[in-house]
Amino acid sequence: MKTNSENPAIKVAEHAGFCSGVTYTVNKTFSLLEKYERVFQYGELTHNENVISELESNGVIVLKPVLSSFSEYSFDKNDVIVIRSHGITEEEYEYICKIGAEVVDTTCINVKKIHEIVRLIDGENEEIIIAGDPNHPEVKGIMGWCKNPVRVISEPEDITKENFSHEKMYFIVSQTTFNDKKYKYIVEKFNTMGYNYRVNDTICMATKERQAETLELSQSCEAVIVIGGKDSSNTRKLYEIAKSNCENTYYIQDINDLEHLSLDSFRSVGITAGASTPRTIIKEAILTCKKVLKNY
Repeated sequence: MKTNSENPAIKVAEHAGFCSGVTYTVNKTFSLLEKYERVFQYGELTHNENVISELESNGVIVLKPVLSSFSEYSFDKNDVIVIRSHGITEEEYEYICKIGAEVVDTTCINVKKIHEIVRLIDGENEEIIIAGDPNHPEVKGIMGWCKNPVRVISEPEDITKENFSHEKMYFIVSQTTFNDKKYKYIVEKFNTMGYNYRVNDTICMATKERQAETLELSQSCEAVIVIGGKDSSNTRKLYEIAKSNCENTYYIQDINDLEHLSLDSFRSVGITAGASTPRTIIKEAILTCKKVLKNY
């Protein structure tokens, strides 16, 4: 955790902002603009409106994440399609590789690891459990690599509502950005109810670090600013963690949202950001906070 050297009232999470996977995806996409006539991204590369707008303004064409979106174009070797960091289904991957364009797969290595885990589970009486958001593209992608029955669990309470069997073996994985504490509760619930299961620790380290830092900020600051896109799953979880400990927690997308907040009554403000938030936006937030805090 870093305290801003010019203003000790501002604490900034050390791991706030782009994770290595998002950094690679974005940088790689920009580099492809120099080599290909057209650069397509299948679905949004990352859940941050500012990043997507910048990519589009530089010529990147965003396709809706459904295979029918490809019917609008004819592709050849002068085109390139970027597979986003969230990953896609096996069906989508095979389709895209046959479409005629070059393909650059920037799926996060942590997500690819989950694809490999679930793809190899094909025994009788075995089921895959994904702890995560069923509507998130990463989870949808993981489901698309499963050969065996699969279901998604979002809350520990879901286990008591679902129809599980003591005769089955359950293989548990999690969305890489899932709440680490909640994942442990889900696994413990399987254990206390006596089900047969094997668990895989698939929450990425960057997520764990951000969540731990956010918890510390929320316990030591009078207010917490969480920065990220409105559709960012990992940012939403940071907000939930902070809000559970600090009532004065605010979820913003950029400094335009920050300028509407009344921060001048707080003596300390913590700042954290999701894995898809550019460092430039975080720096702008720090500067804005410095201007309004009382003891600056």
